[in-house]
Amino acid sequence: METASLQTAAASAAAKTAPSPGQATDLASDFDTFLQLLTAQIRNQDPLEPADATQYATQLATFSNVEQGVRTNTLLTELSATLEMQGLDRLAAWIGLEARTTAPTAHDGGAVSLEAAIPPVADSATLVVSDAAGTEVSRIPVDPDSNRIDIVPTGPDGQPLAPGLYGYHVEATASGAPLQSVAVARYVPVREALIEGGRTTLVLEGGGRVGAAEVTGLRPPSGGA
Repeated sequence: METASLQTAAASAAAKTAPSPGQATDLASDFDTFLQLLTAQIRNQDPLEPADATQYATQLATFSNVEQGVRTNTLLTELSATLEMQGLDRLAAWIGLEARTTAPTAHDGGAVSLEAAIPPVADSATLVVSDAAGTEVSRIPVDPDSNRIDIVPTGPDGQPLAPGLYGYHVEATASGAPLQSVAVARYVPVREALIEGGRTTLVLEGGGRVGAAEVTGLRPPSGGA
């Protein structure tokens, strides 16, 4: 086996020392080929004219690079599998908890418990209810001195709103002057957690969907609405 052939094969193997996880088989094959070529060269060299020490040093350095590439690829594969399992564990941790969000949530026609940080100076407050498209569907007077709103949302006709996805905010006034709109949050049970486009999406009870960034709190199940 000629030295040039070994160096060519070694260079080809060394060029692949940082492959993607899916190339593990190819890299391992190059590594085995390199060992076979090196062994053949040592076995078949002329004992009266052995290979130059510099050549061996170069070949052994290449051997080391290829070996390191194989090990690195193996570690990357193992790390990828570990991260995938951690991702699943992270998703599983959301299931069954109640997520606090100001995004539209499902309403089944019954009572809902809402939270709103109404300014202490407010002397009147109105809960504004909007559908999933953001269209206002109802305005309901609420107590400005309470940050918790327990209510059955109703329409202009006084009847409970039909089941669906609704969003809420509070418009308050002080001495007749409007104050800044107040976001309203609600705790809703998490039924499913997904990774979509690299982001975590939570499917809430009733079918509402929110991104993890839209969740401002978590708590164990309370049995409330």
